[in-house]
Amino acid sequence: MCNKNGKLNGHKQFNTGRTCWKAKPEGWTCCWCDCHFRTRRLLQKHKQEEHVDIKSSGYAWNKGLTKETSEKVRQCAETLSNRIQSGEIVQNHHIWTDEEKQLQSERKKKLYAEHPEKHPNVKCAGNRGKMTYPEQLTFDWLNEHSIKNEHNYHFVTEQFNRYIDFYLPERNIFIEIDGERWHKDTSIDEAKDLDALNKGIKTIRIKPKLKVIKQLEESLL
Repeated sequence: MCNKNGKLNGHKQFNTGRTCWKAKPEGWTCCWCDCHFRTRRLLQKHKQEEHVDIKSSGYAWNKGLTKETSEKVRQCAETLSNRIQSGEIVQNHHIWTDEEKQLQSERKKKLYAEHPEKHPNVKCAGNRGKMTYPEQLTFDWLNEHSIKNEHNYHFVTEQFNRYIDFYLPERNIFIEIDGERWHKDTSIDEAKDLDALNKGIKTIRIKPKLKVIKQLEESLL
């Protein structure tokens, strides 16, 4: 059959630019579990059935696999190491020392202390016109109980330059909504709480996975 321009549909010379998954003599290997399949169709079926929980796209090393758990990751790491050692790949990037990292950190702290409008959190705070659902619950609850509050309060000390979720000026209390993604390292939160306590401010941390209203009632009423 021909299309409206007179070209044969599916003709070889008109399909050279298209991506075509041809059969490979060596077969196909799953990048997540190293299982081997004769055709790509079988590989796709395997991924849909066995790896349905892996939703994001990317290579095997983006799936949390290591050289010990994945043969493909081990081979890739070994090949890359050999190419670097042989000089085939030249590493031109600068490797930072601990002293340089500390100096850079001090420079950033000084810059953000003098120019708080340049802090990355300013942009995040500026986008908080729409609050997250736990924040909206907290905001509504505080207003219902006539508790004066300031959302995204800018708090600067010698150690930290922060934006607090809610500040209660009449009670001198911070309320932080601890999302699971951003508050995995509790040691940092503990250091921030101690830093605020040294300034006479108590911190209440709300866990969104639990009942927000109940936590607020237990902490503030």
